[in-house]
Order: sequence, then C-alpha cells, then structure tokens
Amino acid sequence: IVAAIIGLLSYVYWNLTKNHNYWKSRNVPGPEPKLFGHLSRKLVLNSLVVFNADKIYREFKSKHPFIGVFTHNEPKLFILSPELIKDILVKRFKNFHDNEIVFEINSDADPILSFNPFILTGEAWKEKRAEITTALTPNRVKAMFPLIENVSSKLNEYISKNTETTIEVCEMSAKYTVDVVSNCIFGIDAGSFKSAGDDVDEPMIRKMARNLFKPTGKFLICSIIRTILPFTRRFINEPLIPKETERFFTKLMTDAIEYRSKNHVDRVDFLEHLINLNAKKNLSALEMASHSISFFLDGFETSSVAMGFTLYELGNHQDVQDRLRAEINAVKVADFETISELIYLDQVIHETLRLWPLGVLAMKVCTEKCEFELEPGKSIPIEPNTVVMLPYWSIHHDDRIYENPNQFNPDRFADDKLKMHKEAGHYYGFGNGPRICLGMRFALTQLKCGIFHVIKHYRLISDNNKTITPIQYDEKEFLPKAKGGLWVDFEKL
Repeated sequence: IVAAIIGLLSYVYWNLTKNHNYWKSRNVPGPEPKLFGHLSRKLVLNSLVVFNADKIYREFKSKHPFIGVFTHNEPKLFILSPELIKDILVKRFKNFHDNEIVFEINSDADPILSFNPFILTGEAWKEKRAEITTALTPNRVKAMFPLIENVSSKLNEYISKNTETTIEVCEMSAKYTVDVVSNCIFGIDAGSFKSAGDDVDEPMIRKMARNLFKPTGKFLICSIIRTILPFTRRFINEPLIPKETERFFTKLMTDAIEYRSKNHVDRVDFLEHLINLNAKKNLSALEMASHSISFFLDGFETSSVAMGFTLYELGNHQDVQDRLRAEINAVKVADFETISELIYLDQVIHETLRLWPLGVLAMKVCTEKCEFELEPGKSIPIEPNTVVMLPYWSIHHDDRIYENPNQFNPDRFADDKLKMHKEAGHYYGFGNGPRICLGMRFALTQLKCGIFHVIKHYRLISDNNKTITPIQYDEKEFLPKAKGGLWVDFEKL
C-alpha cells in the first residue's frame, strides 16, 4: 500500500511538473513555474484568482504583449496587449474560434448543454447561435417589452413593501430577472416576488435557476482530478448541471408548449419563436430545452448581477443618482424606444460593467495555427489547442487606459467614448467579435427598464456597514458576485 501511495504521488508530481519547460523552450517570457501553477483552473473565479491574474498583468503589462503561465500543469498564453486581445476576438476569430469550457463539458453527461452556443464549436456553433439570435432582434425584444415592464411594476411593489428594511439588491435583482425570463421563455409567472425569500417558500423555478450557476463540489473536484490525472478523463464525466435541474427545465418547456397549443395562445416571445423554429426544423425536446436554457443563462443571473452592482453604485454616488433621475423624470412616455435611448442610463450601466465585469477572465482555444509577434522581428508560433487567457478585469482597471479606474464615473463613456474604447480593445462588458454575448440586446433592455422604474420612484442609499467592503468575490459562485451581498436602503420619493 505504501509503495502504491508513493507511486501515485510520484506520478502526480511528475504530471504537475512535466510541462514546466514548455514556455522556456519556446522562448516565451513569463513568471517562474509553480508546482500548482499560477492560476487555479476552476469554474468559479474568486477574489484570489482575480487578484493573482491582475498581479501577473501588472508585473508584465509594460514588458511584453503576452507571456506564458500555467494553470496546474497546463501551459496557457496570458495576453497583456489590449490590441492583441481584440485581434484574437475579431480579426483572428477563425484561429481562436472556441471557448475553453468545451474541454470541461461532456455532451453525454450534460446533454442539455450540448446545443448551447457558448460551448459548441465550428459549424454547429454557427447554426445553433443563429437559431437563438433570430429570436432577439430589435423588433422581437420590443414586442417583449410590455412583459418586462409588467415585472418592473412588481419589482416596485416589492420595494414598497420592504422600505423599512435594508434590501440585498443582487437577490432582489435575481427575483426580477428570473420573472422576466420565465415570462418571456415559458409564458409563466415565476412568482419570485410572492415568496418570503426562504428555501421553503421559494418558487421552484427560482430554486432551479440558482442551480444553473452553482457547480457542485463534486464537479469541481472531478475537474481538478481530470487536470492532475489526465488518464481519468476517459471515465470521469460529472455533469455541470444536476440531473434534477435538467429534468425540471425540459419538462417546463414541454408543458409550456403543450399549454400554448391546447389553449391557442398567441403572443410574441421566445417560446413562440421556438415553436415556429420547431415547425421548420423539427427540433427535439432536448434541443428546445437547451435553447431555453441558453436564453435563461444569458437573461437571468448575469443580468441580475449587473443590475445589483448598478443599484449599489448608484446608492454610493448620490450625484450620479440625481443626474440619472433628472434624465428619467424628463421622459414623458416610458416606451421601449425612449428608455433604450436614454444616454446617461446607458453610460451608468456600461460603467458598472467596466468596474464589475461579468467576464473576469476569458479563455479561448487556438483552433488554427498562427503566430504572435513578441517583439519586432520575433514571432512565436501558436499551436492548435493552446489556450489563451484574456484578462478583461485587468484591462478594465488599467490606469494607463482609464483615469482613476477604481472610481465609478459614468462620464468616462460620454460623447461616444464607449465606441472609442471598444474599438481600441479597452472594453469588454459583453465580450467582442462573433461570439459577443448573444443576449446583449435583451439584457440591456431588461436592465434599463428595471433601473428606470426603481430610480424614478426611490432614492437609493447603500449600506456599507452591512456590505463587506472592499468588495470580494464569493468563491462559491460561478459568476463574480459580491461575498455577503450588496445592501441598499430605499426611500420612497
């Protein structure tokens, strides 16, 4: 037994160190290799990972356009140049077509994710993305606006009943977004604002939606084992989404279609799009459920995190809040076009996404061999399957790009400066290139509608005694959510 343990530990050590000469042999600069790598290879990105990535970025950003690092035993290229990051996402898209998560997800273990455009590769990605994006055209989002507005009124009622207590705005925003997307996808009222907020009374759809963004401990452990012991990848395939959650959403989609068919319900929403798509392409129940999950992922938790941070920042900056309220109060007809075109509201949301980006580190896979110029006259070949790391958070907090980058200042995007920063490769609130967030238009619409109605009726005051400051990311979460929540007081106007 002792010999077996020594043998296994020796194998693990060899496997962790076998690639330590990888970047040096290719003349790629970078920090000295560490036994367990420089960055954790996990699906949750906590404050430590963000800090470590930013520390690397700050050390090397003025020296090289890219460097070589390791996550556990895997060599990865850490991109430091904003121009090169944009190049990878846009001009060299064919060379970096896929996301690294494709290595983590097994279609047999996670069939409901097998049609998700974020995970798909090649032509399959192109086909399935097109099936979803046609449901999110400006006209279709406009047609869903009354549904969004209806949930906004329920949000205001919820706040009105809770003005005597401090509200955790990320959870409140999650109630709002889960009701919006449930209405637009399945044609049902999730009832999030009816619950008392505890596990007993929490609506099932809200509970299941929460599971979509919480990788189980078993999944994370298996992911690390698969990295340290590559031979286990042949037989360790733990699903990212629990089977109970998969069955729930598949049944929800099937029941919603059946109800709409029997009752001859006719309205323009995502479900109507899927029914029409099914009539043309004869989609399987799994494909339709997968599309609904894709929409849910784009419209629910990501939007709620962004909305929570926006409300919190507005509560911290009364001058910004007053200016935004003045813009809102000048609106005579709060329709889709008017709210969409509010300039300062747009700046406020994009500044929040700069300061608190939902994508902290993006991971792209080289799909076609190419070269990167390390210095004039010296290029480095990039082989297929090489993973490149794109440090969005660090770019957004680089003082060479943004003056006082840790300060919340929507005016930094005034006078069309948002477009300028996007073109320069300095802003990635929704990513960039052909794989830019497919739900961006819908997400912005529900964010703007919700924030519009909240600011119009309430003054927000952030509670920085109850909120953990400085803000840390919760290591238990898939998305960059604030540990301990973001707490805000609301005063009715």
